[in-house]
Amino acid sequence: MNPRSPALAALVAISVPLLFSTCGGGSSTPTTPIVTTTTTLPAGPPTPPPPDAFPGSTSCNRIGLGSSTSNCRKESPSFQAEMQAAIDQLVAEQPQIFDSTDLGLHVRSTGQFYVGIITKLDQKGLCAGFDGEEVGVKNSNAFNDQYHLLTSKFIVNQNANSYEVTCFPAAFPSPLPGFAPSNPGCALPSSREITCGHESQTYYADIDASLDQVARQTPQVFDLTDQRGEPGGYRIVDPAGFKSGLISAMASRGYCGRHDGEEFVFKKGSNKFSEHYDLESSQGYVRRGEGTYETTCYPAAF
Repeated sequence: MNPRSPALAALVAISVPLLFSTCGGGSSTPTTPIVTTTTTLPAGPPTPPPPDAFPGSTSCNRIGLGSSTSNCRKESPSFQAEMQAAIDQLVAEQPQIFDSTDLGLHVRSTGQFYVGIITKLDQKGLCAGFDGEEVGVKNSNAFNDQYHLLTSKFIVNQNANSYEVTCFPAAFPSPLPGFAPSNPGCALPSSREITCGHESQTYYADIDASLDQVARQTPQVFDLTDQRGEPGGYRIVDPAGFKSGLISAMASRGYCGRHDGEEFVFKKGSNKFSEHYDLESSQGYVRRGEGTYETTCYPAAF
Protein backbone atom coordinates (compact mmCIF):
# COMPACT_ATOMS: atom_id res chain seq x y z
CA MET A 1 0.00 0.00 0.00
CA ASN A 2 1.36 3.23 -0.97
CA PRO A 3 -0.18 6.23 0.70
CA ARG A 4 -0.35 9.20 -1.31
CA SER A 5 0.58 8.20 0.76
CA PRO A 6 -7.96 16.90 2.09
CA ALA A 7 -14.32 36.13 -2.94
CA LEU A 8 -17.82 36.29 -2.33
CA ALA A 9 -19.65 37.90 -5.22
CA ALA A 10 -20.06 41.51 -4.19
CA LEU A 11 -22.81 43.85 -5.17
CA VAL A 12 -21.78 47.31 -4.04
CA ALA A 13 -24.19 50.23 -4.13
CA ILE A 14 -22.27 53.47 -4.33
CA SER A 15 -24.27 56.63 -3.62
CA VAL A 16 -22.64 59.64 -5.24
CA PRO A 17 -24.07 63.01 -4.13
CA LEU A 18 -23.31 65.72 -6.64
CA LEU A 19 -21.82 68.98 -5.38
CA PHE A 20 -24.15 71.96 -5.27
CA SER A 21 -23.60 75.71 -4.99
CA THR A 22 -25.51 78.69 -3.66
CA CYS A 23 -25.78 82.14 -5.19
CA GLY A 24 -27.52 85.38 -4.26
CA GLY A 25 -28.18 86.89 -0.89
CA GLY A 26 -31.13 86.26 1.35
CA SER A 27 -33.40 84.41 -1.03
CA SER A 28 -33.76 80.63 -1.01
CA THR A 29 -31.21 78.87 -3.18
CA PRO A 30 -32.18 76.08 -5.62
CA THR A 31 -30.05 72.98 -5.42
CA THR A 32 -29.08 70.39 -7.97
CA PRO A 33 -30.99 67.12 -7.34
CA ILE A 34 -28.94 64.33 -5.80
CA VAL A 35 -28.43 61.50 -8.24
CA THR A 36 -27.79 57.98 -6.92
CA THR A 37 -26.00 55.46 -9.11
CA THR A 38 -25.49 51.76 -8.54
CA THR A 39 -22.33 50.05 -9.74
CA THR A 40 -22.17 46.28 -10.03
CA LEU A 41 -18.68 44.89 -9.58
CA PRO A 42 -17.66 41.75 -11.46
CA ALA A 43 -18.37 38.58 -9.50
CA GLY A 44 -15.24 36.97 -8.12
CA PRO A 45 -14.70 33.23 -7.80
CA PRO A 46 -17.05 31.57 -5.32
CA THR A 47 -15.70 30.94 -1.84
CA PRO A 48 -14.67 27.26 -1.73
CA PRO A 49 -16.41 25.16 0.90
CA PRO A 50 -14.32 24.19 3.94
CA PRO A 51 -12.39 20.91 3.67
CA ASP A 52 -14.19 17.71 4.58
CA ALA A 53 -13.72 16.40 8.10
CA PHE A 54 -10.89 13.85 8.17
CA PRO A 55 -12.02 10.33 9.23
CA GLY A 56 -11.50 9.99 12.98
CA SER A 57 -11.19 13.73 13.50
CA THR A 58 -13.94 14.03 16.10
CA SER A 59 -12.09 12.00 18.75
CA CYS A 60 -8.57 12.91 17.62
CA ASN A 61 -9.27 16.66 17.72
CA ARG A 62 -10.66 16.26 21.22
CA ILE A 63 -7.61 14.32 22.49
CA GLY A 64 -4.92 16.17 20.54
CA LEU A 65 -1.58 15.39 18.93
CA GLY A 66 0.80 12.68 20.04
CA SER A 67 4.47 12.86 21.01
CA SER A 68 7.51 12.51 18.76
CA THR A 69 9.54 10.95 21.62
CA SER A 70 7.43 7.96 22.58
CA ASN A 71 8.78 4.69 23.93
CA CYS A 72 7.00 1.64 22.51
CA ARG A 73 7.06 -1.87 23.96
CA LYS A 74 5.00 -5.03 24.17
CA GLU A 75 2.27 -4.80 26.79
CA SER A 76 -1.29 -6.08 27.13
CA PRO A 77 -3.64 -4.52 24.56
CA SER A 78 -6.16 -2.06 25.94
CA PHE A 79 -8.46 -1.75 22.93
CA GLN A 80 -8.55 -5.29 21.53
CA ALA A 81 -12.28 -5.76 22.19
CA GLU A 82 -13.16 -2.42 20.54
CA MET A 83 -10.93 -3.22 17.57
CA GLN A 84 -12.51 -6.64 17.02
CA ALA A 85 -16.00 -5.15 17.38
CA ALA A 86 -15.13 -2.57 14.69
CA ILE A 87 -13.94 -5.35 12.34
CA ASP A 88 -17.10 -7.39 12.96
CA GLN A 89 -19.34 -4.37 12.35
CA LEU A 90 -17.54 -3.54 9.12
CA VAL A 91 -17.90 -7.12 7.85
CA ALA A 92 -21.63 -7.01 8.62
CA GLU A 93 -22.22 -3.59 7.05
CA GLN A 94 -19.86 -3.76 4.03
CA PRO A 95 -19.53 -7.43 3.08
CA GLN A 96 -18.70 -6.47 -0.51
CA ILE A 97 -15.18 -5.39 0.48
CA PHE A 98 -14.31 -8.83 1.89
CA ASP A 99 -13.80 -12.37 0.59
CA SER A 100 -13.73 -15.55 2.66
CA THR A 101 -10.70 -17.67 1.72
CA ASP A 102 -8.84 -20.69 3.05
CA LEU A 103 -6.33 -18.27 4.57
CA GLY A 104 -9.02 -16.25 6.34
CA LEU A 105 -10.92 -13.04 5.72
CA HIS A 106 -9.46 -11.29 2.67
CA VAL A 107 -9.84 -7.53 2.12
CA ARG A 108 -10.67 -6.45 -1.43
CA SER A 109 -10.50 -2.69 -0.78
CA THR A 110 -7.84 -1.68 1.73
CA GLY A 111 -8.88 1.97 1.57
CA GLN A 112 -12.48 1.27 2.50
CA PHE A 113 -11.29 -1.14 5.19
CA TYR A 114 -9.02 1.32 7.01
CA VAL A 115 -11.43 4.24 6.67
CA GLY A 116 -14.21 2.01 8.00
CA ILE A 117 -12.16 0.83 11.01
CA ILE A 118 -11.10 4.38 11.91
CA THR A 119 -14.68 5.63 11.58
CA LYS A 120 -16.08 2.82 13.76
CA LEU A 121 -13.52 3.49 16.49
CA ASP A 122 -14.18 7.23 16.31
CA GLN A 123 -17.84 6.51 16.95
CA LYS A 124 -16.75 4.69 20.12
CA GLY A 125 -14.84 7.79 21.30
CA LEU A 126 -11.43 6.37 20.34
CA CYS A 127 -8.90 8.27 18.25
CA ALA A 128 -7.47 6.03 15.55
CA GLY A 129 -5.05 6.62 12.67
CA PHE A 130 -3.29 4.63 9.97
CA ASP A 131 0.44 5.20 9.41
CA GLY A 132 0.77 3.06 6.28
CA GLU A 133 1.39 -0.17 8.18
CA GLU A 134 -0.41 -0.13 11.53
CA VAL A 135 -3.48 1.41 13.14
CA GLY A 136 -2.83 3.40 16.30
CA VAL A 137 -5.63 3.68 18.88
CA LYS A 138 -5.85 5.88 22.00
CA ASN A 139 -8.37 7.37 24.41
CA SER A 140 -5.91 9.88 25.89
CA ASN A 141 -2.36 11.00 25.27
CA ALA A 142 -0.99 8.85 28.10
CA PHE A 143 -0.43 5.92 25.69
CA ASN A 144 -1.64 4.29 22.50
CA ASP A 145 -1.80 0.74 21.17
CA GLN A 146 -0.56 -0.24 17.71
CA TYR A 147 -2.44 -2.91 15.71
CA HIS A 148 -1.24 -4.61 12.51
CA LEU A 149 -4.56 -5.46 10.88
CA LEU A 150 -3.60 -6.88 7.45
CA THR A 151 -1.03 -9.41 6.32
CA SER A 152 0.97 -8.99 3.12
CA LYS A 153 -1.78 -10.98 1.38
CA PHE A 154 -4.47 -8.64 2.79
CA ILE A 155 -5.81 -11.21 5.23
CA VAL A 156 -7.32 -9.68 8.39
CA ASN A 157 -5.39 -10.27 11.62
CA GLN A 158 -8.15 -10.75 14.14
CA ASN A 159 -8.32 -10.76 17.94
CA ALA A 160 -4.94 -11.04 19.72
CA ASN A 161 -3.08 -11.59 16.41
CA SER A 162 -3.38 -7.91 15.52
CA TYR A 163 -1.79 -6.28 18.60
CA GLU A 164 1.81 -5.12 18.19
CA VAL A 165 3.04 -2.67 20.87
CA THR A 166 1.98 0.08 23.26
CA CYS A 167 3.63 3.52 23.09
CA PHE A 168 4.17 5.86 26.08
CA PRO A 169 3.08 8.63 25.70
CA ALA A 170 0.78 8.34 22.70
CA ALA A 171 2.81 8.53 19.50
CA PHE A 172 0.12 9.78 17.10
CA PRO A 173 -1.22 11.69 15.33
CA SER A 174 1.54 13.93 14.04
CA PRO A 175 0.60 17.27 12.44
CA LEU A 176 -1.00 16.49 9.10
CA PRO A 177 -0.10 18.19 5.81
CA GLY A 178 -2.49 20.74 4.40
CA PHE A 179 -5.18 20.03 1.87
CA ALA A 180 -4.60 20.24 -1.86
CA PRO A 181 -5.76 23.53 -3.44
CA SER A 182 -9.46 23.73 -4.13
CA ASN A 183 -10.27 22.48 -7.61
CA PRO A 184 -11.50 25.38 -9.82
CA GLY A 185 -15.11 24.84 -10.77
CA CYS A 186 -15.50 21.86 -8.41
CA ALA A 187 -18.40 22.07 -5.97
CA LEU A 188 -16.90 19.43 -3.69
CA PRO A 189 -14.76 20.51 -0.73
CA SER A 190 -11.11 19.59 -0.46
CA SER A 191 -10.22 16.19 0.93
CA ARG A 192 -7.15 14.17 1.87
CA GLU A 193 -6.53 10.44 1.63
CA ILE A 194 -5.79 7.98 4.43
CA THR A 195 -4.50 5.24 2.15
CA CYS A 196 -4.53 4.09 -1.46
CA GLY A 197 -4.66 0.69 -3.11
CA HIS A 198 -5.03 -0.95 -6.49
CA GLU A 199 -8.58 -2.16 -7.11
CA SER A 200 -11.15 -2.16 -9.92
CA GLN A 201 -11.29 1.19 -11.74
CA THR A 202 -14.64 2.78 -12.57
CA TYR A 203 -13.76 6.01 -14.42
CA TYR A 204 -11.74 4.93 -17.45
CA ALA A 205 -14.61 4.88 -19.98
CA ASP A 206 -15.24 8.58 -19.33
CA ILE A 207 -11.51 9.33 -19.42
CA ASP A 208 -11.22 7.60 -22.79
CA ALA A 209 -14.14 9.62 -24.19
CA SER A 210 -12.64 12.82 -22.75
CA LEU A 211 -9.28 12.16 -24.43
CA ASP A 212 -11.10 11.89 -27.76
CA GLN A 213 -12.96 15.11 -26.95
CA VAL A 214 -9.70 16.98 -26.33
CA ALA A 215 -8.33 15.75 -29.66
CA ARG A 216 -11.47 17.01 -31.48
CA GLN A 217 -11.82 20.35 -29.74
CA THR A 218 -8.16 21.36 -29.27
CA PRO A 219 -6.14 19.35 -31.81
CA GLN A 220 -3.34 21.93 -31.56
CA VAL A 221 -2.18 20.44 -28.24
CA PHE A 222 -1.10 17.29 -30.14
CA ASP A 223 0.88 16.31 -33.19
CA LEU A 224 -1.89 14.19 -34.71
CA THR A 225 0.51 12.76 -37.29
CA ASP A 226 2.65 11.17 -34.59
CA GLN A 227 1.21 8.53 -32.26
CA ARG A 228 2.39 5.49 -30.31
CA GLY A 229 0.77 2.61 -28.52
CA GLU A 230 -3.01 2.52 -28.47
CA PRO A 231 -4.98 4.46 -31.13
CA GLY A 232 -5.17 8.08 -30.05
CA GLY A 233 -1.80 7.95 -28.29
CA TYR A 234 -0.73 11.24 -29.86
CA ARG A 235 2.45 13.13 -29.14
CA ILE A 236 1.71 16.01 -26.78
CA VAL A 237 3.12 19.35 -27.97
CA ASP A 238 1.32 21.55 -25.39
CA PRO A 239 1.46 19.74 -22.02
CA ALA A 240 -0.33 22.51 -20.11
CA GLY A 241 -3.07 22.69 -22.74
CA PHE A 242 -3.45 18.92 -22.65
CA LYS A 243 -3.85 18.87 -18.87
CA SER A 244 -6.34 21.74 -18.70
CA GLY A 245 -8.25 20.37 -21.69
CA LEU A 246 -8.65 16.91 -20.20
CA ILE A 247 -9.70 18.26 -16.80
CA SER A 248 -12.27 20.51 -18.55
CA ALA A 249 -13.58 17.61 -20.65
CA MET A 250 -13.99 15.49 -17.53
CA ALA A 251 -15.73 18.39 -15.78
CA SER A 252 -18.33 18.38 -18.56
CA ARG A 253 -19.07 14.79 -17.46
CA GLY A 254 -19.49 15.76 -13.81
CA TYR A 255 -15.95 15.09 -12.51
CA CYS A 256 -13.57 17.16 -10.42
CA GLY A 257 -9.99 16.69 -11.55
CA ARG A 258 -6.44 17.83 -11.06
CA HIS A 259 -2.92 16.87 -12.07
CA ASP A 260 -0.72 16.20 -9.03
CA GLY A 261 2.57 16.55 -10.89
CA GLU A 262 2.69 12.91 -11.93
CA GLU A 263 -0.84 11.61 -12.42
CA PHE A 264 -4.34 12.79 -13.21
CA VAL A 265 -6.69 12.45 -10.25
CA PHE A 266 -10.47 12.42 -10.57
CA LYS A 267 -13.44 12.23 -8.20
CA LYS A 268 -17.17 12.45 -8.84
CA GLY A 269 -20.19 13.19 -6.69
CA SER A 270 -18.49 12.91 -3.29
CA ASN A 271 -15.14 12.67 -1.54
CA LYS A 272 -15.51 8.97 -0.80
CA PHE A 273 -12.62 8.12 -3.14
CA SER A 274 -10.50 9.34 -6.05
CA GLU A 275 -8.98 7.39 -8.93
CA HIS A 276 -5.46 8.06 -10.24
CA TYR A 277 -4.29 7.60 -13.83
CA ASP A 278 -0.92 7.86 -15.58
CA LEU A 279 -1.91 9.30 -18.96
CA GLU A 280 1.44 10.65 -20.21
CA SER A 281 4.39 8.53 -21.23
CA SER A 282 7.94 9.56 -20.38
CA GLN A 283 8.43 10.23 -24.12
CA GLY A 284 5.58 12.75 -24.16
CA TYR A 285 2.78 10.69 -25.70
CA VAL A 286 -0.79 10.14 -24.51
CA ARG A 287 -1.17 6.80 -22.77
CA ARG A 288 -4.45 5.01 -23.50
CA GLY A 289 -6.11 1.86 -22.19
CA GLU A 290 -7.27 0.58 -18.82
CA GLY A 291 -3.64 -0.07 -17.89
CA THR A 292 -3.31 3.67 -17.27
CA TYR A 293 -5.20 3.19 -13.99
CA GLU A 294 -2.85 3.34 -11.00
CA THR A 295 -4.68 3.41 -7.68
CA THR A 296 -7.80 4.38 -5.74
CA CYS A 297 -7.50 6.57 -2.63
CA TYR A 298 -9.89 6.76 0.33
CA PRO A 299 -11.04 9.43 1.02
CA ALA A 300 -10.40 11.41 -2.17
CA ALA A 301 -6.83 12.71 -2.40
CA PHE A 302 -7.78 16.33 -3.19
